[in-house]
Amino acid sequence: MMMKRHYLLYAFFFLFAAVISSCSDDNTPDVPTEPSTADEFMTKLINTPGISDVKQLEDSASFIAKYECYITQYVNGEDATAGTFKQRLIIGYAGDDRPTQLSTEGYSIISYFEKPTYRDEPSELLNANMVYCEHRYFGKSIPSPCDYQYLNAKNAAHDHHVIYTTLKTLLPKKWMASNYSKGGMCAMFYRAFYPNDMDATVSYVAPLCKGISDPRAYQFILNEVGTAAERERVVNMVAGYMQRKDTLIKLMEQRFEEYNIEPNVTLEENFELAVADLPFSYWSYDVKDAKIPQESDDIKVWWDYLCQKQGFTEAEHKSTHYLSYYIQSAKELGNYACDMSILPGATITDYTDANYRLLLPKELWGKLPYSDELYNFVVDYFTNNDPQHIFIYGGRDPWYSVGVTRWLDTSTKQNTAVYVYQEGNHQTEIKSFGATEYNEIMSKLKKWLDIEGEETPAVKKGAPKMPPRRPHVM
Repeated sequence: MMMKRHYLLYAFFFLFAAVISSCSDDNTPDVPTEPSTADEFMTKLINTPGISDVKQLEDSASFIAKYECYITQYVNGEDATAGTFKQRLIIGYAGDDRPTQLSTEGYSIISYFEKPTYRDEPSELLNANMVYCEHRYFGKSIPSPCDYQYLNAKNAAHDHHVIYTTLKTLLPKKWMASNYSKGGMCAMFYRAFYPNDMDATVSYVAPLCKGISDPRAYQFILNEVGTAAERERVVNMVAGYMQRKDTLIKLMEQRFEEYNIEPNVTLEENFELAVADLPFSYWSYDVKDAKIPQESDDIKVWWDYLCQKQGFTEAEHKSTHYLSYYIQSAKELGNYACDMSILPGATITDYTDANYRLLLPKELWGKLPYSDELYNFVVDYFTNNDPQHIFIYGGRDPWYSVGVTRWLDTSTKQNTAVYVYQEGNHQTEIKSFGATEYNEIMSKLKKWLDIEGEETPAVKKGAPKMPPRRPHVM
């Protein structure tokens, strides 16, 4: 009997040692000494519960391989009763011995991100795996039936949590989240709802509007950004459009007839909304003293510039690519309010009402009450906590004026940091900064991701990789 007990005791210790040896200090599996091959990783991906429709994609972005797949998600977060849907992912595999960047896209995975050459900046700079996830209710990740009551930041954060916990066994090193603009907001929300998931986060150019009529962006546009002379140029351009209003509305009417477009508002309201948004577009994406229509230019120059910035095509008006954003904006994300006083003779007095009537289906007008619960939750979290989270902004970007810098004091924080590239716009990246700030950001990320000692790529400024968004969205 005593020998049997000793045998059981030895067996227990042997099993305990085996379990311990299979896990790292942070309860993740040991990393292979050699990264899995492309075929080996694909096999693991195919056999992962919840993952389906795996296929390998063409890649030339320095990954070992790139894949498309889908992950099954609950429509209503942790509640299974509302059913499930499939969320689309693109995975750039750099090795299971490398950290992983979860790209919290705020919209759909458009063709730009499918290109063989595409790789997110953090993934490139850190040679990290890239898990690029399409946002729920966008692109190919729309539940059926499409019930918008479950479109909210909390459920999107739960999606990211499920992606992380599902793929962590395949990619066991440290993880970070990041994305741009609305995707940067998603990374921010994910951090607040699941503070212990990510080892690092970078929110690029992420706003946090205070209500659906936040005036700070246009106060910034009219009084703070750039030089007084440049601000005056932009305001004069708006006045120039209003002087040519009748002629340009006729051109708009012809365009809409050509494409069989039937906007939700009058032609005059549509024109005024487009013109009111032009300053926001200029400061979001144009470089200093960029060419804009001049008084001496003919009407075609004025019309072409307006079309370029605002898009008057069938695709723009009939596509649902941004519809889910407009709905979420009205419910919880909020939006800026244009200052209609800069439009001489404007008929619109309430920009917010007219803008939502333009952007939302008529059946939703007045049926999406705004709640400030998300705003207050995020502000409270980042005010009272110190996560390993970096915020990046461009100093000329109107979204910067409604970003975290207006309320987040990082002077006493050891981890959370904000970096502003003063000459940057809504396409500001880590590579936009000079050597000092660039190296500081990279040092933080490498420390948080346990890859200290690796060489930091030299600052190599160039055109940002993310495509521009339309000015009234993110």
